[in-house]
Amino acid sequence: MKSVIDASPRTITAIRHAFEIQAPGRPRADAALLMHRALADGWLTPLEIEGYMLATDPRLYRLTTRELLKALAIPTQPVFERPTRGARDAEGIERVSVLNFARLLILLERLGLEIDAAPICEALAPSIGARRLLTADELTVYWRAQARSTEPLILAAPNCHVDFGPESYFTTSTGYSVRAFFECEDDTVEALAAGTATAIMLNINPPKQKSLRAGLAPKSTVRSARELLKGTRA
Repeated sequence: MKSVIDASPRTITAIRHAFEIQAPGRPRADAALLMHRALADGWLTPLEIEGYMLATDPRLYRLTTRELLKALAIPTQPVFERPTRGARDAEGIERVSVLNFARLLILLERLGLEIDAAPICEALAPSIGARRLLTADELTVYWRAQARSTEPLILAAPNCHVDFGPESYFTTSTGYSVRAFFECEDDTVEALAAGTATAIMLNINPPKQKSLRAGLAPKSTVRSARELLKGTRA
């Protein structure tokens, strides 16, 4: 069954627009350096994540990094340098853990972007696999490391109704098929032609050769596709 992530129409439209831009091709060399630093430090700042996106697939430029993190429910938290002897205070910087960064890459990969989540998941898998008990996020990363796979995903605006609205179909550069639904307004046909229509749902399916073993989105943001479609027909 497909998992569903609630997202704003702005986020969904920005992701749809990303697919209209030519794929960037091979990642820049600094992507590997950022990945190495993330694994060594265990944390990344939103600015470092932005740098990684620019080095791999910069097509989500319509969203800020913080908007992207919020849309995909990737948490940040203040992280502090270890105080020196005699220090009486410390200043924290908002960062994303390397585990949640891996989960972010898994979700971006499932969206059909030019992102390969396998390397970071494979790097984290040995330490995760050595534990008997795993969190949902750790299990997501562990499963992704076991198989280069993904599963279908839906991004949908809250309370969206798609039964009679306009829609379009296309295939991403990574072979994912996308069915996009748009707001039904008087000028929707003209807006679609101009590329300015507001998307309210993306139904994203992986290439057929990919199995359905990738991790799930955070439980708090996921609804089943059956539940979503039931709501749209209410």
